[in-house]
Amino acid sequence: MVAIFVILTIIFFLGLDMLVRHRSEKKIVPEVLPLAHLSRLLPRGVFVQPNFTWSRILDDGNIALGIHPLLLGLTGKPDEITTLSTGEEARKGKSLLSIRKGERHLHLNAPTDGIIRRVNPDMKSIEQETDFENNWLFVIEPAHLSEELPGWMIAEKAEAWLGRKYQQIRDFLVGSGLNPEAGATLADGGDIPVGVLSELDEGIWHRFEVDFCNSDSEISN
Repeated sequence: MVAIFVILTIIFFLGLDMLVRHRSEKKIVPEVLPLAHLSRLLPRGVFVQPNFTWSRILDDGNIALGIHPLLLGLTGKPDEITTLSTGEEARKGKSLLSIRKGERHLHLNAPTDGIIRRVNPDMKSIEQETDFENNWLFVIEPAHLSEELPGWMIAEKAEAWLGRKYQQIRDFLVGSGLNPEAGATLADGGDIPVGVLSELDEGIWHRFEVDFCNSDSEISN
């Protein structure tokens, strides 16, 4: 009887050990939020620029600047983000960063003149980061902040703009070479699939960049 009890005890603890190992080795997969939800993400005090960057004014007068989660949701997790370096000069309307996915690229222009004071090395490979407090890409010392602010959007104006852009992007994607099922879903008013640009070729990426990332159109469009 004692021997049976010892054997059962050993089996119990072996099973418990295997369960603990399984749970510890199990990877935690972050929640992937739908793009319709990402298009509504806008914390208080955060500005949005017309090229899908966002910014916060810091206490020292510099700005923290990042990529809006909606754009990253469209591309899917980038293979690489290439940026200007600390100490370099950002020029408004000139390339600030490049998002690469395979052989395709999206280039985002700087929304202001200024000096790059810091680059966040942890943000070079990001996907749907929604923490606007910590997930900045640059800290920039702006040259003419007071002149730029009227062209940036905040609060209700930014929310309305993001909502319009979501609809415009959905219209753009219909007939852009998506698989038939995804195209039909969008045409019927369905949500934009996460990572949808990953399915499309470099030509579509270029058109998207021109129409949405570095457009000179008015922000009311």
